[in-house]
Amino acid sequence: MPFKDPEKNRASNLASYYKHHEERKAAMRAHYAAHRGQYRSYGLKKFGLTPETYAALLASQDGKCAICGLPQNGEALAVDHGHETGKMRGLIHRKCNTAIGLLNDDPALLRAAIVYLEKANG
Repeated sequence: MPFKDPEKNRASNLASYYKHHEERKAAMRAHYAAHRGQYRSYGLKKFGLTPETYAALLASQDGKCAICGLPQNGEALAVDHGHETGKMRGLIHRKCNTAIGLLNDDPALLRAAIVYLEKANG
């Protein structure tokens, strides 16, 4: 039963969280490992891909990120897509995906970042 005092309720929730944190993490890891294929298939379906079409696209990119050209290093490459168009652009590392996402997929911002880095490191 929740406490009437919000601070006591918060403290109780935090205590429970920390008490069971490690076992919850272990259970989540085990669940994800056992069902990894299901999660991957769901993610691909959003883009109209099957595991076979993903593998073909990955092979066409030589198993490398479409942005940085580095191999996938054991982690599946993210399906990059335009947020306005929904059009799939290629397979890229999560880090590369985050980088362009933080720049709002805006080529002008990306060019400005390049100019800044070249000037700052020049």
